[in-house]
Amino acid sequence: MNYLIAGFGPAGAHAATAIREADPQARIRVFSADPHPFYFRASLPWYVLDRISSDDLWAVPKGHWEALRVEHIPRPLISIDPGGQTVTDSEGLEYRWDRLLLACGLSPARLGCPGENAGQVVGFGTLEDAVRVRELCQQGGRAVITGGGVRALSLAWVARRMGVDVTLLVPEAGLGAPWLDAAGSHQLFRRLADDGVEVRLGERVTSVESQGGRVAAVGTDRGKGIACRWVGVGVDGPPQLALAGSAGLAAGPRFGSSGGELQVDGRLQTGAPGIFAAGDGCAVIHDGHRLTCGGWQAAATQGRVAGINMAGGDAVYEACRHYHAATLYDLPMTLIGAWDAEGDAEVTTNPRAEGFRRLVFRDGALIGAVLLGDRRHANVLRRAVEMGVKVRGHELQMLRTDVDLNRLLRPSGEYHLY
Repeated sequence: MNYLIAGFGPAGAHAATAIREADPQARIRVFSADPHPFYFRASLPWYVLDRISSDDLWAVPKGHWEALRVEHIPRPLISIDPGGQTVTDSEGLEYRWDRLLLACGLSPARLGCPGENAGQVVGFGTLEDAVRVRELCQQGGRAVITGGGVRALSLAWVARRMGVDVTLLVPEAGLGAPWLDAAGSHQLFRRLADDGVEVRLGERVTSVESQGGRVAAVGTDRGKGIACRWVGVGVDGPPQLALAGSAGLAAGPRFGSSGGELQVDGRLQTGAPGIFAAGDGCAVIHDGHRLTCGGWQAAATQGRVAGINMAGGDAVYEACRHYHAATLYDLPMTLIGAWDAEGDAEVTTNPRAEGFRRLVFRDGALIGAVLLGDRRHANVLRRAVEMGVKVRGHELQMLRTDVDLNRLLRPSGEYHLY
């Protein structure tokens, strides 16, 4: 069997591993625009600061993919012929496939304004971006960074650690959207302000102005100019769907965001025979329901399910109990369960308190939580969600980090939540 995978992120990497486990004789080739095999992009801030080496970025030991006989071709695929079961890469070379996985992820972020192609406009999603960010930070001065999510805040944190003045332009009305409400956004805003970051909410870049071949300033939609030496693009691009479109696979509207997404069934199979999809830009529709579970863990799980089925297995992707950990600037954030659902009760920490917590309840049980700045009790809260523990009457006490939640929620001690 001849397996081709488009994309070498968590979905593509876990699919390749699952295929090799099921089919020892298979030929597996992975294509990507990134010249490197799968690595931990979340660790790029530490690499920029020289706190880890490039060797610490790799997700697997050196020689792992060679040992698995997985071929990495550092070129993207650009078109698919479903009938002829062939694909074409960016150099015009053609490859035949028996099974094909689309795990292309998100497109590189762009400003979408005049001057965006200047050499001092940089993203923060690849190892090459990280090298460029380090070079720009070493020049000092001021950076303008766009976005209010994980990528933008990581870039701002790195720049401040390297002594760069930072102006953060956030298109949304608050920081940390969509995870944080107004109270959580205010907590994060205070942290950035304390660290010397100038934050402008509801403002975006409309032009990049250069002088002598170098970025000199940006213009904003409020008619203001900001002098700077470089611009950081900290927003996520839309899903990469052009390859799927070349095969006639139509994308539906993307849930809760801009752009589109490719729909697959519970086996991660698209509407085209032999073509599967996983990871960002993919929506799993199973038994009539859209299974939501974003993040690295979901992409990896989807990739593994797709790989098993590509190799003739019969695995079904199940919506996991959502548990996603990230860092917003330098504050740890944890999302648990149906953190974005509407419940019949909700409690939130005092806006003046250190750290932020929002707990969502339905029918007397905790169904979701958002924690910012303090992850204590995160696993207990996760188990409470998974087990449907009835907590009515304890909602406000569950916000506290100085109580024993096991004793509070299970006073008889018949089992522990953690």
